[in-house]
Amino acid sequence: MSEPRTPNLPGPDEWPTWTLIERERLEVAREERPFLEAAAGLVTEFGELAALLVRAWSPPPAGARASARDEAILCALAVRIVKLTRRLAAETYEGRAELQLLLDREIFVSTSAMAYLLRGGGERFEAFVSDSLRADRGVWGHLDGNRELRDGEVLPMEQRMRERLARSFELAGVDPEEAVGEAESGWPSLDEQLAAIGEPAAHRMHQLGADSIHGLWNELHTHHLRAEGREGAGDLGPRLEWTAAQVQPLTAVAIQASRVMAAWSRRIGHEAAEAFRDKFLDLAGRAALVDRFHEEYLARSERSGLDDLAGGVEGASG
Repeated sequence: MSEPRTPNLPGPDEWPTWTLIERERLEVAREERPFLEAAAGLVTEFGELAALLVRAWSPPPAGARASARDEAILCALAVRIVKLTRRLAAETYEGRAELQLLLDREIFVSTSAMAYLLRGGGERFEAFVSDSLRADRGVWGHLDGNRELRDGEVLPMEQRMRERLARSFELAGVDPEEAVGEAESGWPSLDEQLAAIGEPAAHRMHQLGADSIHGLWNELHTHHLRAEGREGAGDLGPRLEWTAAQVQPLTAVAIQASRVMAAWSRRIGHEAAEAFRDKFLDLAGRAALVDRFHEEYLARSERSGLDDLAGGVEGASG
């Protein structure tokens, strides 16, 4: 736990606009638009609120028990979430589900790492840094090998790369010659992180986002191919237009990331927790409400479609 610090709290007129959830409208909605508007408002509110919390953070004072590096890692993860969330909101308003899913997945990974770090001690931060530097260590070794092949000659580009890597290792407090390999870092997989924080099923809910990152089959045929007929893959053609924005990536971020930011506010200090924690939890609650109403809407729509189909079959048989 970090030492208490005096946060830079927002003024009365700096807080984001509160997103009102019109229950009566959502309960009877017959299209996606009301849910998308509510969810977009919530994720925008989250991004603004999280940015204010980042601004309230300050490094631990010299001599504090908390590691300046470890606290900076949490802050940087929060900043990354803020930036990705702002992009998520922008892609939503542009109507691009493909990029929504990709950004949702990236936010989810950072949120999971942040939650895992918040619930552990210094050894988790050490594992995070060791795992993060694996690729850097590989490049460092590659540069060493190139230098040996050229009898000590170092190309200007390689020298610049080496200087950047050296700075990264220095800030992390790690000797590049002692950086560990993949099997030795101790940083758990995403599934293991989620199990450790009590969310073992959450990974599956964001699997489609992983498909979007890696360009896997489900993402390809859903967003980048068009079914010209019903006979199979032979009838698939290119789809260049964007897929309409979706509700679920927005509510997922607003729920999960808000809870993690509420926990981080407590680590920042009592004043930050007093100012931010309830706001984040309230936001998560409103997002959960929108998500529930949206699921009910989807169930209604599915039943209506089945009823229409049944009516058509009966009419044909009559």
